[in-house]
Amino acid sequence: MVDGLVRSKAAARQVLSLLVARPRAPDGRRLSLVGDEHQAFSCRPGQWLRLTLPTGSGALQRVGRIEAFDPEELRLDLTLVDPAAARWAAAAAIGDPVTAELLAA
Repeated sequence: MVDGLVRSKAAARQVLSLLVARPRAPDGRRLSLVGDEHQAFSCRPGQWLRLTLPTGSGALQRVGRIEAFDPEELRLDLTLVDPAAARWAAAAAIGDPVTAELLAA
């Protein structure tokens, strides 16, 4: 459980790819993630995801809220406002894997 959220019983972990990471707010980054596996998510704005971001020393887990989802492009956009996540996103490359898991309130 993270901040009152738990993993959705129907959701599995999905490995998605980073499409772009843009600066947003002082310590934030807006991420666009793509992948065929979005279909299993039934994504919609307002849903929460737990992201596992790979690092050189392991992994960084953060929770973000879906801001937009394009079902034709299978792209979702979310913002992470966190200094560690912002540093990860600034150093990440297009195509880097991101593990995403839907959370339910």
